[in-house]
Amino acid sequence: MTHGGKRQGAGRPKGSRNKASSRREQFVALSGPTPIEVMVAVMRFNFDAAEYERSQPTPNQKEIDAAYARALDAAHKAAPYVHPRLTVIDQSPKFNWHRLTAQEIEDVERILDKTIDHEQPPRDEENPSIQYLPKHSAEDGG
Repeated sequence: MTHGGKRQGAGRPKGSRNKASSRREQFVALSGPTPIEVMVAVMRFNFDAAEYERSQPTPNQKEIDAAYARALDAAHKAAPYVHPRLTVIDQSPKFNWHRLTAQEIEDVERILDKTIDHEQPPRDEENPSIQYLPKHSAEDGG
């Protein structure tokens, strides 16, 4: 039998809770609203208060701004517990140009230059955020 080192199946399984944190979480859940529930409730209450004030015939802009600020603060504090943090994923291709001959590199450059559209397409006047793909004719296979 070898001593030390990593052994298959040894130790606590990943993601399992220890007894202390499990008991603490159960106590908090049974004793009333959890901190995240309080933050979400504060966020919704203040957001609803701001929306209600906006619907009034003579809305108080200072009250609206303050309610939105409180709602935004609560949302900011609750977000890490509700939404996972997004990570940057490098999707750029990794090229090893040293594997290509000079002729192959020239061919790639020629193909890329032919396929990349250097002109900006016109924007839709009604919705400038939507851009349309170029229209194809029967001659070019589209």
